[in-house]
Amino acid sequence: MFLARWPLRARHLYEWDSAQYALGTLDFDIYKHQPHPPGYPIWIALLKGIHLVIPDLNTVQVVAAFVTCAAAVWVAHRFARELFGGALALFVAACVAFSPPVVVASVTANTYPVDLLGSAALGWIAARMWSGERRLAPLAWALLALMAGARQTGAVVLVPVVGLATVRACRLDPRAWAKSALAGGIVFTAWYVPVGLMHGGIAKLQAYAAADARFFFSRWSSLHGAPARVHRVMLLDAARWAMMMIGPSLLVTAIAFGATRKADRDESGAHRPAHRLGPTFFLAWALPNLAMCALHCPKPGYLLGSLPPLVFGCAALLRRAGASLPAWTALATAAASVVFASVDYGDLTYDRVSLSGVRQADDGTRAILEAIPSGAHEEDTTLVISLGGVSWFGPSYRTLMVDLDTELWFFPSGSERRQARHHAEALVRAEQHVIPARIRRVVWVCDAFHAIPAAIAGFEGTRALSKTSSSCVWETDIGTRGLRLSFPLEDFTVSVAR
Repeated sequence: MFLARWPLRARHLYEWDSAQYALGTLDFDIYKHQPHPPGYPIWIALLKGIHLVIPDLNTVQVVAAFVTCAAAVWVAHRFARELFGGALALFVAACVAFSPPVVVASVTANTYPVDLLGSAALGWIAARMWSGERRLAPLAWALLALMAGARQTGAVVLVPVVGLATVRACRLDPRAWAKSALAGGIVFTAWYVPVGLMHGGIAKLQAYAAADARFFFSRWSSLHGAPARVHRVMLLDAARWAMMMIGPSLLVTAIAFGATRKADRDESGAHRPAHRLGPTFFLAWALPNLAMCALHCPKPGYLLGSLPPLVFGCAALLRRAGASLPAWTALATAAASVVFASVDYGDLTYDRVSLSGVRQADDGTRAILEAIPSGAHEEDTTLVISLGGVSWFGPSYRTLMVDLDTELWFFPSGSERRQARHHAEALVRAEQHVIPARIRRVVWVCDAFHAIPAAIAGFEGTRALSKTSSSCVWETDIGTRGLRLSFPLEDFTVSVAR
């Protein structure tokens, strides 16, 4: 059933970060955001390896995400068999494999599956350490250091559960602590020092990454001064995405639990308690990532790291209640989750939780790429301007991924460069944008939920090129004429002139 989703994969780069990883696969340079800080060097190394046999940069990333999600499902199932036995283990695997955000993450170009796999694997190791297996401590810290090279935030939020498990396993044994620190330090140094040296020194790279993080997160992170009203929205978003993530599983669980006879529950209650895991373990495993999503970064993909602890926590409660879920529970969970993942949620479709959003993003990207000719010197004469929400909702090739109130990008030519190439020439944020004299043609892109400004639509030489469920594409042939337009965008008026 997991493999059946492969034909539903995205055919184009799905989001801004996808383009950055594609660029990094071709030419790794954090200062050029290829990819953006902290650089994800372990993930880029994986993509480079896959790129040796698969030429298409989007397919390379989808394969990596697909395999990583499959590995996470396998780990979760093995861990659950150890904890709960066969029936609940199958239920846990179905919850992880078919959660709507996991379905989307497994068929698009993104790194969020690393959080899913890392959370499941390190949660499993930490659970065994919780029961006293101190020999696993060096392995846990080595894997945590390795994960930091692929998804830094995902690794940071797992430090509490690994740290507490190490305290329980190693107690005050200095040799055990030394081995753990040495294992983690060696693995971290093995990738971090070379990356720092490639970029002019560790101090320089750290300063750049810190400045980039302050700029990027200042709009919504409490760690960087975002206002309280922003966090209220983020809390609601995090709660909504969490319910989309585990809602189908909870619904099926409630139905199955209600359908289970009390005698079956009493009989199953005698099943082995494989690990002595209490609320402290599950809270240390789940809360740091949930807090990070609610207070620091509002992207739904970040919640994937919370899925294993939430699902295992629910399974532990079922086991404690003596529930013996019927055999159909796992299948029903998978079916309900697939239905949730396939529904078109309107505006919510683009919150990375729906296969409908994947299809719409593909359609929009295809329409735009077809609308822009691939002349040898096209980047010298064509300017692509994205308006409104298209930078988040629609096509995500980096040249098209920036709102007009942020930057303007010149669209490069060539089939491979179209994949994700970032042109060095950009105009910084301003209410007044000046178009260079060499530009002969402007392509406007807006999302389907907002009409193109009347000032643009009514300008001489402007015509509609295409309209899909997610975006509209217009062009203005300005030739050598002057161009002077003013129109409202978000909370201010934008002027474009030549």
